[in-house]
Amino acid sequence: MIADLLLFTAGTVLLTVLTMDWKKKDIVQKLQSSSLFCGGIITALQLIVLFSKFEGMLNGKILVEEYFTQLGFMMTVLVKFRPLLFGVLCKLALKPFVEKSERKEIDRARAVHTDFSKLSVREAEVARLAARGYSNSQIADELFISVETVKRHMATVFEKLGIDSRKELKL
Repeated sequence: MIADLLLFTAGTVLLTVLTMDWKKKDIVQKLQSSSLFCGGIITALQLIVLFSKFEGMLNGKILVEEYFTQLGFMMTVLVKFRPLLFGVLCKLALKPFVEKSERKEIDRARAVHTDFSKLSVREAEVARLAARGYSNSQIADELFISVETVKRHMATVFEKLGIDSRKELKL
């Protein structure tokens, strides 16, 4: 059991690190999905080895004493599901943290929708056009202001709304 747990933990951490998008910092979500995947892979590998041993037993290559009865064999199969069980338990344990993270993302997205009230009238106009995909020069032409003024307004919008890019602007 300890070997299964160590193998499961090492595999989950490795898979999480390899698939992690470090800019988004969604480590809990990645850990949750990696744990279930890793547990399933380890279980599948253990079952393949077990069934190959069973096949060897049927062909007379392995002593029958390893599997006295069908019940003993079924218990061995169930024991091989421990890594998958670890994955399910890990996924369930991390679920509240993932939901909390998702709620924060939703709240942040909603805040961006409604936070135009923090902006001046002109900043809100610039932000709305930027959210629609307008370039700085298109915004300048539309509002009859210079491109430098648009850049200044965008910098202020980013600061006031606490965002890093135009992609985060939503109407």
